[in-house]
Amino acid sequence: MLRDGDRRTLGIVTAGKAALDVIEALNQLGLNDARCRALGIRVLKLAMTWPVEPDVTRAFARGHRQVLVVEEKRAFIEPQVASLLYHLDAGERPVLTGKADATGRPLLPQNGELGPTEIGAVLFGQLEALGLVDEPLRTRRAEIEARLAAGSAALTPFNRMPFFCSGCPHNTSTVVPDGSVALSGIGCHVMAAMMPHRKHVWPVQMGGEGANWIGVAPFTDTRHIFQNLGDGTYHHSGSLAVRAAVSAGIGITYKLLFNDAVAMTGGQPVEGQMTRGRSRPSCCRRGCARSWSSPTIPTNIRPQCVSRTASRSARARSWTPCSATSPRSTA
Repeated sequence: MLRDGDRRTLGIVTAGKAALDVIEALNQLGLNDARCRALGIRVLKLAMTWPVEPDVTRAFARGHRQVLVVEEKRAFIEPQVASLLYHLDAGERPVLTGKADATGRPLLPQNGELGPTEIGAVLFGQLEALGLVDEPLRTRRAEIEARLAAGSAALTPFNRMPFFCSGCPHNTSTVVPDGSVALSGIGCHVMAAMMPHRKHVWPVQMGGEGANWIGVAPFTDTRHIFQNLGDGTYHHSGSLAVRAAVSAGIGITYKLLFNDAVAMTGGQPVEGQMTRGRSRPSCCRRGCARSWSSPTIPTNIRPQCVSRTASRSARARSWTPCSATSPRSTA
């Protein structure tokens, strides 16, 4: 229990980071332990979110006028709490709110960041609906509105999109030939999709790189596309996408971006100790029509130059089969 008392008016169920944000929001509203006890505000922090402990949750919720579930992203705890409270006696069962209020209108956001200021604004509205807003609390409303306005205001009128660091090999390894399009992948090289001068499409889930082109290819005149794929992703699950592309006979060239590290999670070495030299036979074993290593994409390789798999499927017609290249991605 983060806030407790004998009076039961508003109960708050939360967990993880959201629990810290709830306490900070209460402090910003001037609701310390003593004030919460006086108003009947109690806070339960769950140690485990699945499954929610039933006896503790029911004992906490009984007798409150309202229980508010505060959690980030989509509702995960709230449906469990609703199920646990369903069979309570009407006199003990509180109104349950969270992602929606008592009337069904949106309350806490399901996407984006949820911080103390946003939670504080919701808490103030719910306390006001319960008739718990006194004069000391009412004076905090202007402060909440000012913080919300400051948070939504742009720090500068100039927007600068993310870009690769100076000297980063992705500066060159994500470049595609004129007239070509690339699909971005999971990794810091995804920033290529944010650069207007590089024709990159936003990525799909990790391990699905290029699989989206399997569905798109039959309905477009574009015969060939590039797909960026990091070495860590390739070893983790991206090789399955390569196999799927080979089976589908689509015109796609995978660019395996090697930096010998899982860069997005701390720079750990890639499991399996795969090297650029080992990647070529690996791609060939998965059915790629052609595989080569190069510092950059060779300009003399035309998408139409390899056609082994195209003849095996009427669906493929004149599309280029799957191929792979390994641009050097180590500084």
